[in-house]
Amino acid sequence: MLFNETFSRILWTVGKSKTNDFHFRQPQDEFYHQHSASIIGPDTFLIFDNGRTSNRIIEMKLDKKERTAYVSREYRPSSPLHVRTHGNTGLLLNGNVYGFFPSLDTQIAPSYIIEFDKRTKEEISRLELFYRIRNSSPRVYPMDTLGSETYLGFELPKEIS
Repeated sequence: MLFNETFSRILWTVGKSKTNDFHFRQPQDEFYHQHSASIIGPDTFLIFDNGRTSNRIIEMKLDKKERTAYVSREYRPSSPLHVRTHGNTGLLLNGNVYGFFPSLDTQIAPSYIIEFDKRTKEEISRLELFYRIRNSSPRVYPMDTLGSETYLGFELPKEIS
């Protein structure tokens, strides 16, 4: 959804809903249980797609004249992951894309922060995290840089033991 400046009116929506203002060019352009959408360019946004069977991060383009939406880039972990809910994505200062694939297991299970090369779309680094969580999900977000290094912040909910 895109709102006007005062958040008093919805300008358009895209997705699987009765109020969708765009149609998808291909069936594989559709997304499921999506979140963490952010505008990254003119008529372009980044989405964490939980998917039906595996997660992916998509760069979605909108053609407002034709009222179509399509995936212009897709980032998938080198080994498939499927988090049914949660997760987030964003751009790093070097232009690469990151994804956070959290474990929502109540026991200690790995979660992953994965960096994807913007040009090749391939996974180039993976950080494995272990923690036990209750009732919420941590988030990852880009922070400032030191020299040429980009650092990520990792925020744990208060419920984590």
